[in-house]
Amino acid sequence: MTLHKHDSVEKMEGCLNKHPHCMHAGKKILMTILGILMIYAIIFLGTNIRNNIRKFYRIGWADKFERSISIQVDGKATAIPDIAKVQMGAVTSAKTVAEAQKQNTEIMNKLIAKLKELGITKEDMQTTEYTINPQYNYTQESGSILIGYEVRNSVKIKISHPENP
Repeated sequence: MTLHKHDSVEKMEGCLNKHPHCMHAGKKILMTILGILMIYAIIFLGTNIRNNIRKFYRIGWADKFERSISIQVDGKATAIPDIAKVQMGAVTSAKTVAEAQKQNTEIMNKLIAKLKELGITKEDMQTTEYTINPQYNYTQESGSILIGYEVRNSVKIKISHPENP
């Protein structure tokens, strides 16, 4: 149906009421345009996703070098050891802390005296551990029973080669 200049609004409204296909033509055009826009959006997003994935495809690969020199060398170095580090110590047990400390101190004093006789200076000796721990005996009848104490004392010693003090 075509409308002319002299047709009134009432006639046009009548057309839409009588001929629903007049209304559907506008909806069809709008839906077609929306469908085309959706297809473009899907293609655009798909392309962006593919391009972003391609960026990470070569991660970890070395760049291609047109001119390069590659050298592989094996070497060996030998040296005479000139410093040795040794850790020595004593562990003593006794009924009381005082007894265990006394025994441990006597042993460590003898050890340090021997090391000094060997030419090791006081600066090359360092205490690395000194602990006092209770010792228990566990039984099912009476549980844990204190039986004494343990003293641990350790010294780290640096021994230098005579030519390299």
